[in-house]
Parts: sequence; C-alpha cells; structure tokens
Amino acid sequence: MELAARPVRGQTAPWPLHTVHHVTTRLAAGATVGAVADEVGWSSRTLHRQSVAVYGYGPATLRRILRFRRAVALLRDGVAPVAVAAAAGYADQPHLHRECREFSGLSVAGLVYGSGANRSTDVPSGSSTVA
Repeated sequence: MELAARPVRGQTAPWPLHTVHHVTTRLAAGATVGAVADEVGWSSRTLHRQSVAVYGYGPATLRRILRFRRAVALLRDGVAPVAVAAAAGYADQPHLHRECREFSGLSVAGLVYGSGANRSTDVPSGSSTVA
C-alpha cells in the first residue's frame, strides 16, 4: 500500500535521462569510455557501475553492441561489408565478421540474407525439398 501511495516518478534510471542519452549517444559514436566518463564528470569505474545498473552491462560492451547495431543497419541497406567495417568503426572486415558471429551467431551473409533456418515455409523442418 505504501508503494502505491508514493508519487509517480517521471523516470526510472538511477541518473537523469539526459545523462543516459548522452552516454548512449557518445558510446554509439565510438567515444572511449574514459572520454565519456570525463564528459559526465565521473571516473571510468563509476561509469562502469552506473552502466551496469542502467544497461545491464558495462560501457565497453554497450559500445560494441551499438557499433554492431549500426553495422547491421548498414548491411541491410546494401552497403558492402568492407565499407560497413570502416563506417561502423571496426578495425577491419574480419573484425566485423567475428563480432557478427559473436552477437548473432550468423555470418555476415547469413545475417543480411537470412540463414534460411528460421524462415516461414510450407515445407517441414526448413527442408528445401519434399520427400
């Protein structure tokens, strides 16, 4: 009953939403964890603790996930993998391929064109033939 009597909060993050937005935007742009920590006035360790509380993982992992999301969007727009690797901030094309496997379990081609394993079809078990 006490919880229901409390005033409604406009946000649920442990830090202001503009800070959450700033951290996310800067890490998505490829900024270093140290630089983002300095920008918000925290140590790298404090940023790590706060990131775990808000996102569920540290800022370096968040930066990798955001970079991967950017790469997936570019790949699905038809940009060549070598250009995606450069534009998204990967060291090289094999780096993009490793991250693709790690985050999606698929190759770059499988991610872009679909592996076929989960497609909707009338053929049982994803088989391409009917026996």
